[in-house]
Amino acid sequence: MNSFQYIPLTAAGFNLALALFVFARNPRQTLNQVFLLWGSSVAVWNLGVFMMFRVQTHADAMFWAKFLQMGVIVLPFSLYHICLQVAQVPARRLVILLYSMMGVFLVLNAAGYFVKDVRNVPEMGAYYTLGGGGFFVFFVVYIIFTVSILGLLYRKQAAAPLLYRQRLRSLLLAIGIIIAFGVNDILPILGMFTYPFTDRGVVPLGSAAALFFALIVAYSVLQFQLLNIQLTLSRVAAQLLRTGFLFFTGLVLLVLLYFVSPAQFTPFAFMSALAVLLASSLLAAWLFPRLFGKGEEKLERYFLGDWFEYQEKVRGLIQNLPYYTEQQTLMTDLHHFFVDTIKVKSYTIVLLDEVKRAFTSFQAHPEQPSVPLPELTVDSPVLHFFRDTQADYLVCKQYYVMPGETRQQAAARSQLEPLDAEFCFPFFSGQEPFGLLLLGEKQSDDPYTKNDVQLLSDLVKHLGLSLNQIRLKNQVLRAEELELLGIMSRGIAHDLNNLTTPVWTYLQLAGTDTNQQELNENLLPVARRSMESIRSYIEKARFFARTPQLQLTRVTWSDLIHETIQTVHDRIMDKHLTVSVQNHADGQVDVDEVMMHRLLGNLLLNAIEASFLGGTIEIRVTPLPRVQSDRSWFRLTLTDHGEGIQSENLKLVGRPYFSTKNTGNNQRGAGLGLAISQKIVALHGGHFSLSSRLNHGTTIQVDLPDHPPVESPIRQP
Repeated sequence: MNSFQYIPLTAAGFNLALALFVFARNPRQTLNQVFLLWGSSVAVWNLGVFMMFRVQTHADAMFWAKFLQMGVIVLPFSLYHICLQVAQVPARRLVILLYSMMGVFLVLNAAGYFVKDVRNVPEMGAYYTLGGGGFFVFFVVYIIFTVSILGLLYRKQAAAPLLYRQRLRSLLLAIGIIIAFGVNDILPILGMFTYPFTDRGVVPLGSAAALFFALIVAYSVLQFQLLNIQLTLSRVAAQLLRTGFLFFTGLVLLVLLYFVSPAQFTPFAFMSALAVLLASSLLAAWLFPRLFGKGEEKLERYFLGDWFEYQEKVRGLIQNLPYYTEQQTLMTDLHHFFVDTIKVKSYTIVLLDEVKRAFTSFQAHPEQPSVPLPELTVDSPVLHFFRDTQADYLVCKQYYVMPGETRQQAAARSQLEPLDAEFCFPFFSGQEPFGLLLLGEKQSDDPYTKNDVQLLSDLVKHLGLSLNQIRLKNQVLRAEELELLGIMSRGIAHDLNNLTTPVWTYLQLAGTDTNQQELNENLLPVARRSMESIRSYIEKARFFARTPQLQLTRVTWSDLIHETIQTVHDRIMDKHLTVSVQNHADGQVDVDEVMMHRLLGNLLLNAIEASFLGGTIEIRVTPLPRVQSDRSWFRLTLTDHGEGIQSENLKLVGRPYFSTKNTGNNQRGAGLGLAISQKIVALHGGHFSLSSRLNHGTTIQVDLPDHPPVESPIRQP
């Protein structure tokens, strides 16, 4: 039993599986149907070659000789049809002629005019076909067809757009392999059972090459059909490609070794070597895809496109989109994705400006586009197209356009032609487009594949949702800012009106016959207190409006708390309060001492105002568990047991100019104390939180590091 009989058997199984795989992608498409016919003919041919190694009688050999010739006959005619389809040559009459001639040769084969006889070659362990008259006529036709196919493909690829050129060149490569290795398998049919000028028997190398050239033809059929085929080569296809390539390489090397030392290749040794090679290929392809080379696996990406190059990055970006809260941060990451990952020469992101109510270029690369953005309005053809069709994208180049383009689509494409974009993707808010992504050519000048379009469509859909959420969030923030501005305006107007009333009254009465001594005794002190309150009010507002630089000093928590308590001692005594301090934090901290006194003073004054007579205020400082190697954290907790805060006011506490202290004198709160306190905590890199229950008191919690996360000059005490 000859070991080489398993080469055609392997090729037969592989080609049949590949033909069914391609056909299953789109059974209704003519090109896929023709490929099924062609792949099946290759499988029939290889199966017949395998059986010629297995048969024992002359009659059985004759049957299988006619069987394999059926595949040989169908192969060139179906391949010619594939080339016509891929090259987009309308030739219905020629196709009818092709299949008519194929039918004639099949009839000749069945009638016995194609196979003259079979011959047993003991040294090869197989029967070989001897061609009859019909075969030699077919051989002449085969040569004519091959030359015609090569000429057709060469002319078409030279003038074809970039999108189709690579498909046609792939077919040229496959046909070159078929010619080179097919001639090898024809030699026995012509009566030559050994290679010229040698005593080496003819090996079925054409069957071995069928593993490879069928894959190339399948690639040409499937890879660049952008709009009319629903195929995206999956990870399984990638693993099969790696495995098949390794296996085919090993098989060729084993054949070469056979020529060097045929006596060493027993059937068991050959099959064992193939089994080990197959197992190793499977493990390497599945577990270690980059084991046999560095870089980006250019050969694999050549066959399978760029799906594996950046699909994980696209998925990662899609998963992270919900976490973007700022538009500019998102745009920065998108820029790196388009330029560094997809490697586009140019792109433009067009968004609807909510203020101007016009579509403007939000971000572009290069920053200065070669042509200005065409004016886009709700009535523009491109926006009409996306609004009416809800399409995922629009092709902007003629060579991407497939038959059946509508007038609306052509008008939209015509509007975008000056931008020299390849594809346009819409951002939708519901059913309404609010932006566009225009992608230019790739830096490599390669066309966009079906994989590109599918990945980018998915990305843009999720990107549209994220951009829309950010837009809505910004609208809410603007509404909240306007509401806050209204609260601030009402607070300022109310406070200044109350504070300036005694001053204005004093000034009015000072110019009349009113008793000046009585006026100075009764009204002047009130006017002075009002002016002091106004000055304090303005000072607080200035502090809140600016961002001062921290002047760091090394102090202890004990000193900060003790000194602050001393500044409000009189207020504490007025209400007969007790201040309980529990300090569990040793060592020093780097803080702005003036600001920290202000922070603690604001919190203590609020606690004093809220406490009942004779109550207790608790201050507690504790170290937090260390989670950073370069900083330690402390928690300051200040609790009063006073009246608490009403639930409807709890959400408003901390807003500038919101206050519940409406006493109408210098005790009147300006509504900036807690806002200033929160700002001081933020400047030190800390966290501020407040909790309260009505009639149960209020607790304020401040977490601060031992030094801020900013570089600031430390003023030594």
